[in-house]
Amino acid sequence: MDYELEKYPIEDEVEEEFKMVEKIEEYQLRSEAIFSYTFENIGPNKEEQRSETFYVRMLPWRILIIPHNRALGVFLQCNADSRDTSWSCHAIAKLNLVCYKPNAKPYTRTEIDRLFNFNDNDYGYGSFITWVNLMDPDNCYVHNDSITIEVHVTADIPLGIQWDSKKDTGYNGLKKRECTRYLNSVLQMLYFTNAFRSAVYHMQTDIDDESKLVGFQLQRIFHELQFGDRPVNTKPKLSIFHEAVDLFMPCNAQDFLCKLFHKLEKHMTEDTIPGLFKGNLSSNVKLETANHIPTPCESFYDIKLNTKDKKNIYDSFEDLIAIKKLDGTNNCDEIDNVQRNKGVKFTSLPPVLHIHLKCFQYDPIKNSFTMENNRFEFYEEINLDQYLAKSENTPSDYILYSVLVHSGNYYGGQYVVFINPKADGRWFKFDDDVVSSCRKEEAIDQNYGGTNDKHNSNAYMLVYIRQSELNRVLGDVPENEVFSDLIERLDRREYVPFMLENYVESQESN
Repeated sequence: MDYELEKYPIEDEVEEEFKMVEKIEEYQLRSEAIFSYTFENIGPNKEEQRSETFYVRMLPWRILIIPHNRALGVFLQCNADSRDTSWSCHAIAKLNLVCYKPNAKPYTRTEIDRLFNFNDNDYGYGSFITWVNLMDPDNCYVHNDSITIEVHVTADIPLGIQWDSKKDTGYNGLKKRECTRYLNSVLQMLYFTNAFRSAVYHMQTDIDDESKLVGFQLQRIFHELQFGDRPVNTKPKLSIFHEAVDLFMPCNAQDFLCKLFHKLEKHMTEDTIPGLFKGNLSSNVKLETANHIPTPCESFYDIKLNTKDKKNIYDSFEDLIAIKKLDGTNNCDEIDNVQRNKGVKFTSLPPVLHIHLKCFQYDPIKNSFTMENNRFEFYEEINLDQYLAKSENTPSDYILYSVLVHSGNYYGGQYVVFINPKADGRWFKFDDDVVSSCRKEEAIDQNYGGTNDKHNSNAYMLVYIRQSELNRVLGDVPENEVFSDLIERLDRREYVPFMLENYVESQESN
């Protein structure tokens, strides 16, 4: 027997019990589950049976079978024993009758797509399968007078039921306000870029210095997200971002990021933002009668990729670097009647790569921007070595860290962000104040877009982190990195002048 286990049995039992509680909570919080149950003594006109309870999104679910005279009814129940009338939960589910024949496919029916609530807490098929078909020995559905029903459930966050994001996921949300639009999603993306969060904590800010007020508000938001226990109220902070980066103007998330970085860069150590987000590319212009004419390197903090008529992210990168013909409105106008071609190559790629997908295209006929909804695939891992002018010290292997999703039109709409905080494949959905765990497919595959897809959402911005930089970019940010003088200022109730709070109130009432 292990000596340590023998020496400290009580401590070990407590630790094991704590781990077990954690596993149970995680099990109940899951967004999807595959559950099977074997029903015995099957036959026409017998008593209905319910399976044991399994949990998805903290709600109890069961499989219900009702034997009728000519067929077997199979149903999925959600929260059926609750007397609360206010709850609802949208779910997608598949009911399968298991076949005992080796390698045989189960018997199934059309997928369930349903809003469950107090008045409609079960859904399924009264005639799931006829007794003739069920009892046919060649089908191998019945074994020792028993059948096994399997259900695959994927559920959204339930409504009308208290959801404690910090307790249930470990992460805080940001309260939704009018005019926040993409702000909450972008702030969450920046917050979980831990190296950036640490740099924000180290900024020298002053609540009495207007030029440093944006940095201070960012410090406060990050601190409350990290150490608070409830959704962060951005109400007294919004006006600072509005005035600093023209948030009321119809710019997009990428424009906002550029303006915010420019605002913060002067108050951070010199290499903080460039060291995380800056890359470089070079252009080459070739005349039909001359060699390539190199142009100076250009720096970038994000990459804009065309998605129209592109199948995937690699197609878009190929389009970005492809040699293109220049017309007379471009460079080298002084050289007449000479064919000019231009191509680009990356000379360096950053640790944190922001990719803006150009989903909106200008329609000159309608004089407005329309959203392209073609299917566009991106991947959990990508390699960009082939787009570099020359190899760098480490491979340009990137792992997907965040997916910002937009629904609506160019001038408004809803934003949510999916984040993989530790780059370990565990994804979370940040929808303003509601944070929930989600499947990788919900964060990636279901945001490819395309009119033929059931989930018709489009990714708007992607964030990739270079694998060789994961430890630096996503390293933990301990509480002792928040200096005592900053804590003192954060605790001051008068950190925002009364006039600014009134300004936000007036904007929200308009």
